[in-house]
Amino acid sequence: SPDGTWVVTTESGVALQADAVILATPAFASSALVAGQSPELSRELSQIPYVTSATATLAYARSEFPAAPDGFGVVIPKPEHRRIKAFTWVTTKFFGRAPADTVLVRCFVRPDDDSGAPLDDTALASAAQDEIADILGVRSSPLWTRVFRWERAMPQYVVGHIERVERIFRLVEELPGLGLAGGAYRGSGIPDTVSHSRAEARRIVEGLAD
Repeated sequence: SPDGTWVVTTESGVALQADAVILATPAFASSALVAGQSPELSRELSQIPYVTSATATLAYARSEFPAAPDGFGVVIPKPEHRRIKAFTWVTTKFFGRAPADTVLVRCFVRPDDDSGAPLDDTALASAAQDEIADILGVRSSPLWTRVFRWERAMPQYVVGHIERVERIFRLVEELPGLGLAGGAYRGSGIPDTVSHSRAEARRIVEGLAD
């Protein structure tokens, strides 16, 4: 607004006035929100690509495992050409997620087949089960499976990402009272996202104090 504050209009049409706004939305959503204030910032944000994330969680009887699960999980490099990108031992990482006689494995599954066609939930769960059987030697069927999808949820840090982020935050500095938080910028993991978001909050507060 002309006095330097921000006006946020909600979906129901309510206008809220604020000294500052931090957008903790995906980069593509933030791109649309700032298009009227900075077309250049909007364009840079729109260039951060996102992919869909899919997980298949499998529960097994612990007695069916050839060896006790150790560590937290495995990341699988792309040249291995497997249907799953990683798997994590949920029962090792998070206490109390399953009974003591159960092993809970969360697999991060490529949501499309080789032709690019999306896989349904049954196919995703089956792919995860086959991979776990092949990698870990678990031949029994899981006690149960659950599939979860997050559309356009994972920002991709392509070549040139660091330089793009620097340009983005130089443009943000031209809009006093605006901040950007979330996993699209300086790390997509929880610790990095929290660290960056706190830094943005501190920057905004210090700007208001000035």
